[in-house]
Amino acid sequence: MNILIVDDEPAVREVITRLLSLDGHNVTQAASGADGVTDFQRNGYDVVVTDQSMPGVDGHQLAASVKATAPETPVVMISGFLDFDHESGWLPENIDYVIQKPVTVEQLRQALTAVTVSRAS
Repeated sequence: MNILIVDDEPAVREVITRLLSLDGHNVTQAASGADGVTDFQRNGYDVVVTDQSMPGVDGHQLAASVKATAPETPVVMISGFLDFDHESGWLPENIDYVIQKPVTVEQLRQALTAVTVSRAS
């Protein structure tokens, strides 16, 4: 898949990029929410993975922009703040899946499977 990673922390972007690249995904990085909005509008992606908390355009604003441009594109949010329980079924607006930090390769794989299976059905 073509995946856009948006996070203001370079080390986090790099780790997520490496993890997803190991599974054969084509990964593009954006260093801010504003850059992510611009890059998505120019190129489109199969999935967007974004940090929740970023200066300027945060993950929620980025997700709203992605969904306004391409409602079918899944958005996965990574957060150190949301106490999230997938069993409840509740998701923040415009978000298709939430991963809590610290991120593992298993969490990324589970998220991508969940958002692509739900999109295909």
